[in-house]
Amino acid sequence: MSRYLDEKGNKNHKRSHVGQIIEWGAHAALIITIILVGIQLSEDMIFTKSHQQASEYLTTGNVISPMKPYVLENGVPTILFALMPNCPYSLQSMPFYRDLQRIRNASNQTMRFVGAIDISSNLKLQKKVLRRNNVRLDSLIKLPFSDAGIHAGIHAIPSIILLDSSARIQNVWRGALSEKQEESVLLALGLRSTSDESTQDPL
Repeated sequence: MSRYLDEKGNKNHKRSHVGQIIEWGAHAALIITIILVGIQLSEDMIFTKSHQQASEYLTTGNVISPMKPYVLENGVPTILFALMPNCPYSLQSMPFYRDLQRIRNASNQTMRFVGAIDISSNLKLQKKVLRRNNVRLDSLIKLPFSDAGIHAGIHAIPSIILLDSSARIQNVWRGALSEKQEESVLLALGLRSTSDESTQDPL
């Protein structure tokens, strides 16, 4: 009889132990879920904030103060390419940057192409990426994209920013561009006329 009671007690103890493990597992799963949801909400808030800042700062008429030493006078526009060495969208945009370079060199338009990376990025690595993709810019510099204090207000990588000789923003194109957006860049830079666009073969 005592043996039966001992076996029954052991079974109850095992069930209790299993129940505790299941309960602990459920609690752990709940905690992990809460943490993951919190991380996602934080990322969404950061993403939203950064894009709000981008839309507020990188707008036509605003001046990118850190670019003032790099623009040319006499009305020569500067095209700023905001890049990041390992950004897949920057790499995806390289063929278009190469086309821009080729079209500019073949035209009579005078403009300056400046590549910029954030001050935390690797300048040597970015030079290698540009060289590997046969993209030759007039200069490559480091800018404080979004640090505290005086910064460029750049939150979207890549970006193409058209500046006048006072570093004042004339136009902005963010991200990897569609063909239609690429055409709008060419038109804005005076590298393609509307008549050229109308004579292209339809897609």
